Amino acid sequence: MKTKKAANIIFAVFFTVMLLLTLFAKDLYHLTLPKVAVEKVTRQVFPAEVTGPDGMVYETRRTVPAISKKALHGDIVYAVNETEDGAFLVENFVTTGEALEDIIEIKGGVLTGTKVIIGSDRQIGPGQQVLITEWDESVALHTARELGEDMEGYAAEMRNCLRNDIFYIVGVVVASVVVVLLCRKFCKGRLRLLKVPVLILWCILVCFFLRATIVLPGEWIPDKLIDWDGWKVNMERYPF
Repeated sequence: MKTKKAANIIFAVFFTVMLLLTLFAKDLYHLTLPKVAVEKVTRQVFPAEVTGPDGMVYETRRTVPAISKKALHGDIVYAVNETEDGAFLVENFVTTGEALEDIIEIKGGVLTGTKVIIGSDRQIGPGQQVLITEWDESVALHTARELGEDMEGYAAEMRNCLRNDIFYIVGVVVASVVVVLLCRKFCKGRLRLLKVPVLILWCILVCFFLRATIVLPGEWIPDKLIDWDGWKVNMERYPF
């Protein structure tokens, strides 16, 4: 009897793990990809001066391609090449012109309408596959660190997110214990066959919930998820 019970538990755990890996294989793979925020190269209005026939200097305006200063890494910008296999980074050397507030003129190197990277949640390089996302706390934090900006505001937001994550995880653990106890109490006799399906369904619901709520700083995630040394190095390298 004990052997049969242990076999049922092993089967349930194995089935649940394989099912979850199947359902979330794409999401697990996306965790290893750098998340990037992008914007398009657009035409912006810059002030200009022209000298008239009478020698007088007149103020005018000119419309030229421009990008956010955050997209510029020296004389390099990373553009996104979107293909059927995913989005990949392309390194472009650009010629810049006049700067205006938080944008800078582009004289050559990228065309108007090109998507360029303005922030990422970890180190990026040419040819790398990336996941295009919105500007979020992890992207803002890493970008601020790269630009040498004050990170306290971004770090505070990330700490709040991590505290919420811990609250969600504790809540899920408590709820899981309650579900298991309820199954043990009520799934008896003819209803005992319902115990395994109920627990599997609960595991699936928990995974969907955690997928929608948990936020991990991208800097902490190594290239391979099953890599304890990689996790340890990244946590030591990027502490709060």
